[in-house]
Amino acid sequence: MTDFSDFAEAARAVVDPTTSPTDLAAIAEAQPGLWAQVASHPAAYPELLAWLDSVGDTTVKAAIAAHHPSAYQTQQFAPAPAPQPMPQPMQQQPYQQAYQQPMQQPYQPPMQQRTQGWQPAPQKQSFLASTKGRVILISAAIVVVLVVVIALVINYAVLVPQRNIEVDFNDSVAAYQQVQTDLNTQLDAAKTTASSFTDDTLTDATTLSSLNDKIQQASAAVAQPVPAMASSTSDIQQQVTTLDNQSQSMHQLIDDLAAGITSVQSSGLLWAKSTLTTAIGSANSTYTQYSYTTDTGALDALQSQIASAGQVLDTIDQVDPNMVVTVTNDAISALTDAQAAVVASAPTHCGDVTLPDGIDPMVCSGMPNTAISLPGVPDWGGMFQMPSANIGCYPTGNGVMCEIASHSWKMPSALMQACQNSDAGQQVACDGSIIMLDDGVVGVYAHGDVPQWQAAKMEGAKIPTLTYGNVIDYTPAACLSASSGLTCWDVDTHHGFKVSQSKIQYW
Repeated sequence: MTDFSDFAEAARAVVDPTTSPTDLAAIAEAQPGLWAQVASHPAAYPELLAWLDSVGDTTVKAAIAAHHPSAYQTQQFAPAPAPQPMPQPMQQQPYQQAYQQPMQQPYQPPMQQRTQGWQPAPQKQSFLASTKGRVILISAAIVVVLVVVIALVINYAVLVPQRNIEVDFNDSVAAYQQVQTDLNTQLDAAKTTASSFTDDTLTDATTLSSLNDKIQQASAAVAQPVPAMASSTSDIQQQVTTLDNQSQSMHQLIDDLAAGITSVQSSGLLWAKSTLTTAIGSANSTYTQYSYTTDTGALDALQSQIASAGQVLDTIDQVDPNMVVTVTNDAISALTDAQAAVVASAPTHCGDVTLPDGIDPMVCSGMPNTAISLPGVPDWGGMFQMPSANIGCYPTGNGVMCEIASHSWKMPSALMQACQNSDAGQQVACDGSIIMLDDGVVGVYAHGDVPQWQAAKMEGAKIPTLTYGNVIDYTPAACLSASSGLTCWDVDTHHGFKVSQSKIQYW
């Protein structure tokens, strides 16, 4: 049989529906503070209930009436089976022994059996029939009554309140432990939500900081141990009050955590919707801006990702609130990759002008802030030549004209068209070594004399050099000197050309 002198062991056993009747009797004998719980147990047998009804207080009687109404109403309990032991009063409470021990029956002398050969025994006056015996018997009865009365007074004045407050303490402990369990469950949910968001994935970052504060408070509350029951009634009552207050505080923390989780998740959902809407708009702009590209595969892939992101936006309310950030970032990442692929596959575009491969993107801007002016050549005006001295240029007022001394390419046939000599009124061939940019249009130059740069060189003029990396300002034209060739463009129309000894490009 289990030793139930340990109150905690007895308290756990008395709420276990599988506890045996024998153990219930042992608990009742060892722990008077658990009589009400014993009376409530489904395995409490009639003899035990009868005993509890005879010695228990109103709380015990109420428990019998509530959980064993038929037995309580009839007040009839079957006699105990011979093998089943009746619980005996605790040895440490002698006053219970005093009022629970049955009164001794007056001594009855045995009757001599009348059988053949036997005679009745001589009759003697009974001690109890004598005056002295009666006095002693009455005195003993009075003493017994006084002992019972004193025991009852002690029981109801001292022990019953003590047992009641112990029951209250146990109830408060059970409630405290249950709310601690509930709070720990809510705390785990709050930690999951807090780890699923950051300040920049929320429209209101204060919701996350508030939730983290509540998590700290809840963590401290669930770590508080259950106190051991005090010895005095007043101290136990104080413990009950403290436990009840702490339970109420933990209930409030559960509500606060739930509200904090909702606030963070709602803020995260708003962020997801806003971020997805912005990302989809940007992707649509990229699709429109680069629709001229010949890489239709990249455009189709971008269009597909735009549709997928739109589907995510339409169904984001149905996503696990703690997965909203992950789902949103995945959709945005796919959009970003598709946009990058379109941009990488498309040639540089300036308005309605598409630049050939290898042309510096500065052509799409206005006149560079770093553009310079050169002193020019006396009697020849503004003029420069490349460091290779193979290309020379000069402004025309509406653009720029460049001459190439030596090159391995042929002037494109689209540019090599007959051009009008306005002075002679006759058609002359265009020079295959002179390219010009006039009023934002690329063309070639028809002439019948020596070109200007060549003529200046022939006369020994000192022509300034436009070093590599510099841009000259020939408003509205600009020219960039580079080791890969000379690039000239109109800063308003973005049309222009690039020439080197080995290659010519124009747009």
